[in-house]
This record gives sequence, C-alpha cells and structure tokens, in this order.
Amino acid sequence: MKKSLIALVAIVVAIAMSACCAKPATESNADQPNEWDAYLDQYEAVVDSAVLFSQTASIENMDAMLNFTSASQKAGDMALEVSQYAEELSPAQADRFSEISEKLGKAADEFQKKLQP
Repeated sequence: MKKSLIALVAIVVAIAMSACCAKPATESNADQPNEWDAYLDQYEAVVDSAVLFSQTASIENMDAMLNFTSASQKAGDMALEVSQYAEELSPAQADRFSEISEKLGKAADEFQKKLQP
C-alpha cells in the first residue's frame, strides 16, 4: 500500500507540473467559465474528502485509511484526465489545478507520516 501511495503522489505531482505548461487561453475566453471550471470543482471536492480522511486516518481507523486511498485514487484518475486536456485550461484554471493537486500531495505526505513507526 505504501508503494502505491508513493506512486499516486508521484503521478499527481507529474500531472500538476504538466498542467503548468498549458497553452494560455485567448483573451476573449480566458475569463469565461467553461466545463473545466465545473470539473475542477468536482476534483477539489474529491481532494477535500481525501484531505479529511487523511486527517482522521490511523492504524486503528482502517475505514479512514481505505477511504483516503479510494478518494486519492479517484483524484488521481481525475487529475490524469485533466492533464490529457491541459491545453484547454486557461492560465487561472491551470493554477487552480496545481493548487488542488498540491493540497492532495500534502495530505498524502501527512498520511505517510502516520503510517511510519
């Protein structure tokens, strides 16, 4: 489980870094919301739930550990989808994606610390 969590964090970080290089949107549509704003809202909700589970996870609380793993996997899948279409993101959306991904990375780090003896 530890190796898969490390792999997940590595994937999320790689995806976040690739999103930073997205092509800028044209000025005419840069400030207009699109389907990616809604998707980023969903992504953030999944990451927020993962953060919550990571805060309550412990060796004694296996449910929270399993829920964290599940939410992290879903967040990773969503991040992968965003990265496949990174060129469609506006600079603001790419920044938001990176911030949300960083939040997941921090939660994963905290989760790792709890598992260490």
